[in-house]
Amino acid sequence: MIAQTFEDLSQALRVLAEVRIGANALFTVDFDEAVGNIENGLTGVLNAFHSLYDAMKRSKRTGLDWYKSAELCTMLALRNARHHNLCHKVRTLFRYHLDTVTPPTRRHKYLFVDFAPGEADVSTFDVPLSLSDLQELLLLPQDHSRLGKGTHGLISKYIDMDSCIAHAADHGLLATQVFFNVVPLIVNAGIALHPHIRNDIVCKSTESGHFNFHFREVLPATTTKHEYQVFDFWRP
Repeated sequence: MIAQTFEDLSQALRVLAEVRIGANALFTVDFDEAVGNIENGLTGVLNAFHSLYDAMKRSKRTGLDWYKSAELCTMLALRNARHHNLCHKVRTLFRYHLDTVTPPTRRHKYLFVDFAPGEADVSTFDVPLSLSDLQELLLLPQDHSRLGKGTHGLISKYIDMDSCIAHAADHGLLATQVFFNVVPLIVNAGIALHPHIRNDIVCKSTESGHFNFHFREVLPATTTKHEYQVFDFWRP
């Protein structure tokens, strides 16, 4: 099951990349479809991580506690938000803007937080998620969030949420206007997971071969080293 679930994760990552990159053109044709594609693509990746979590438990792999790994418990927290309909499912920027700005064609200012790549020549795409939705999720009682004990502090420290909010305040922005790029966090989770499952991976597709190599060779992003950008967003 671990081999199959890694294949599923690889395909889900391919889909997310395709729909996010394709959305740049689709936004001007059918904005709602583009947003739906991104939301569903991200949900697919988070569900695939949870399937790996479940497969490892069923295989009685006790050497890795996902809730003691900041990289992995972040994926579980985001997946729980989406699966259990908590805190607006931790929205992307695109869904958040549609939900909160009237009319959505009006420009609204945001702060985008990206994370420094582990290697100078590494580039990626962006899927911005609401920091305030995540913050709300982490403050829920444990029986509501369905997260492990200590998850709030672990994730908050991992991405240095306080620095993000402080930087927003320096620009006159609220925490609700802060969005972070989840893609480096997804890659970091794959890198953290790979040593524990590498002997189980069977690369049956180009995608699984690519991500098996990627998670083994690429250095993780430094999540406490932020790259900030203040920008205007609006629905075309």
